[in-house]
Amino acid sequence: MNLKGKSIEVPFANLCSEVSRFLQRSRKVAVSGILLIDDSAIFRKTVKSVLASSLPSVSIEEASDAKEASGKIDECLPKLIFMDIRLPDKSGLELTREIKGLHPTVTIVMLSGYDSQETQEVALTGGASLFLSKGSVTSKEIVEVAESVLFPNGQE
Repeated sequence: MNLKGKSIEVPFANLCSEVSRFLQRSRKVAVSGILLIDDSAIFRKTVKSVLASSLPSVSIEEASDAKEASGKIDECLPKLIFMDIRLPDKSGLELTREIKGLHPTVTIVMLSGYDSQETQEVALTGGASLFLSKGSVTSKEIVEVAESVLFPNGQE
């Protein structure tokens, strides 16, 4: 069958999963934008809103626990993950080790309301690229982190 010059319509909602299936068969994984992993829906929605208003061209997915996050990562590998250190079904530290073991190029930013030096060190030695305290991080800092990871040359 010759498809040259023909177009195939795929609903946008199915595009990522279709590309992912194709690339997985080729032993590659589709890379998308940002994944927010936190059991607080309010926190996820707030961070998503901040990022979406500053980076409208970036896809942003959400997950409330490790199981949902793993499914999202299997669908479309994010380039950047913001993850709570405490999740309802698994430690964020444990999930970080698993993700980095399978996808070492993913940047993981660990978030926590517990801003102790010990918590920061555990997160960073566990594979996180950066630690941010939920109590003191600003919207501007979140956007700057995302821009530096997603657009290292400064271009969106």
